[in-house]
Amino acid sequence: MSLTQDAASDQRWAAALKIADGEMDERMPRRRRIVWLWLSALIIGSVLLGVLLTAVLPPPGGDSGNDDDGWSARLIVGALFQVIALVVGIGGFSWAVRTGRYVTRWRAVASPLKLRERTWVIRQIRSAAPVDDDRKRSVVLAVATQNRRAAEGLVPLHVCLVMLAVSVGLLSTWAAITALELVVVLSFMVLYVFIARDYRRAGVYLARFGGLTPPPADGPQGQR
Repeated sequence: MSLTQDAASDQRWAAALKIADGEMDERMPRRRRIVWLWLSALIIGSVLLGVLLTAVLPPPGGDSGNDDDGWSARLIVGALFQVIALVVGIGGFSWAVRTGRYVTRWRAVASPLKLRERTWVIRQIRSAAPVDDDRKRSVVLAVATQNRRAAEGLVPLHVCLVMLAVSVGLLSTWAAITALELVVVLSFMVLYVFIARDYRRAGVYLARFGGLTPPPADGPQGQR
């Protein structure tokens, strides 16, 4: 590795440590702009996809009109799911922001690092491997702590999205949309399993190298 590459790597780790200490590194505004651009593109793409699906999918069948009682029940349950989703989502987001459990992409401790360096950090946490370099060890500990807190903040948001998907599936008269929402719900359940796994492993790492009390085995909601 050249001296230039060594210097650039040192700058990235120093920037990560600066974020861990609650400061702002010089590239944070650029990362924030990139995140907002991707988010804008995602929203526009979602709207266009919805318009495309509406134009391509066949019109819904007329059988639902013959079962007014069944459709009314679905409408009430779907609306109830939406109300609960909004309460959980808004309340959970407010709680996450107030308690520091909501972490924006540009303020993540590992955000200044390259992909292979972030992968290395996650690998150290998952395997509970010791880190000899003091600065890198401080960054890994900070990432483990931040990831655990962020995982707790994600729980109510995931519950909100799952409930919204269920409500859309209940209220839709298109079988394809209902099937798509079912896939969304299952995907979030699988994702939660991985989040809970990483939450647990981060707790083990912090207990071994950061002096944290070992976490219980009941997932992200089990410990603050």
